[in-house]
Amino acid sequence: MSTEEDPYSQVCTVSIKPLDGKAEGTCSGILLDTQQGLILTHASLLYPLVEECDPERLRRLVRDGSGDKRIFSGAVNIEVTLPNSDNGLENTFFTNDRTIHPVKLLSQAVQDVRPFVRCKGKLKTIFECKRLRDVLTKLMPSDSWQFVEDISAVENKTEQDNKSGNKAELCYNLLPFFILIKLQNLYPMENVLSVRDSVDNKAGDPVEICATPFGNMSPEVFLNAKSRGILSKVAGPRGVLLMTDARCVPGSEGGALFYCHKRKRLLTGIVIASLCWKNNEWVGLSLACAISEVIGSLKSHLTHDLDKIKRTEYVGGFGQGFIPRLIKHVRCVNVGHNWGSGVVIDSEKGVIMTCSHVLNDAKYSGVHVSDSESSSSEMCNIIYRTPLKSQFDIALIQQKNVTAHLSEDKQIRFGKAVEGEVVYVIGHAIFRG
Repeated sequence: MSTEEDPYSQVCTVSIKPLDGKAEGTCSGILLDTQQGLILTHASLLYPLVEECDPERLRRLVRDGSGDKRIFSGAVNIEVTLPNSDNGLENTFFTNDRTIHPVKLLSQAVQDVRPFVRCKGKLKTIFECKRLRDVLTKLMPSDSWQFVEDISAVENKTEQDNKSGNKAELCYNLLPFFILIKLQNLYPMENVLSVRDSVDNKAGDPVEICATPFGNMSPEVFLNAKSRGILSKVAGPRGVLLMTDARCVPGSEGGALFYCHKRKRLLTGIVIASLCWKNNEWVGLSLACAISEVIGSLKSHLTHDLDKIKRTEYVGGFGQGFIPRLIKHVRCVNVGHNWGSGVVIDSEKGVIMTCSHVLNDAKYSGVHVSDSESSSSEMCNIIYRTPLKSQFDIALIQQKNVTAHLSEDKQIRFGKAVEGEVVYVIGHAIFRG
């Protein structure tokens, strides 16, 4: 099986342990950006650490929908365990399922082959998927649904011991929250994950959970265990909430939910609950959140880092200074004494999209375009336009002579709009180009 069809190497486990505490939070995670070492996991990582969190900052997190490393009262250690694999041909062996490429790690004493590696990390941000929260509040209200490991502890709690009750409430409140962690010592590698849009999911789709039961407790035994089933239910706007009969146990939260198509695996969700109870009765379904919705929420929380997440950037991954590059695609569309704005959608053929009303009464010619880098204008032909009184207002024009700097521009990539993301409007609003 090719690496493109083998995304398991980017599923991992995550653990957080305070320097001066005995508690440890652990669950599964996904290496979302292999160049920057960005790990996405679920906020169930915080469940055992409530005593280590600053109470006021924890309340603010639930109230405001975002937080950072200051949520902990003291310093913490974050460790990520990843499968130890390589794309080289040395030491390759085959199984009936896939090719495995173990890496030899050199120690001072002896040469070892280890099944996993550990990396240090730091907490970057904690954020909420608002659309998931709205769906959970509506379909799974806290008065009838619980997401704890032991429901009997909640039922039998006393006035002197409300910790179980507090934990049940915390588990529910943090269900729509996710954590982004940045690895400190990961060597950049190729990203082999392919993401499936949430709108493509439907009940009955074959799926597979790849996660590590009990998190970081025994990765040498359980690292990236698989469980297969179907999507039992897709709920909420854009199918944000996914339910599956693929079974998993505590510690699998943050693991990957893959859509299975022949031998391909498309990342379609992230596990948020391995156990759920309705009216104190166990429901044998695992819950996940659509990964495209989580990425959209992440983008809205990382305004200053938005252009850095290349693998999850919908608009084209321009990197730092992307606005000047976007400006290169903007044209001033001149029709007589009037003008408007357009955007180059095909730089090789010189095709520009604008509004139909900008062209006014122009027929097939009489349209000129110019950009911010040149004082000269170029003739264009109208190749398509909607009627002026139509509910749509779209036109396509094409330059007769495509200039060199235009043909060398990067193509603009298109993506679906995500609620809450940052957008930019660039054009010639007051002055001609």
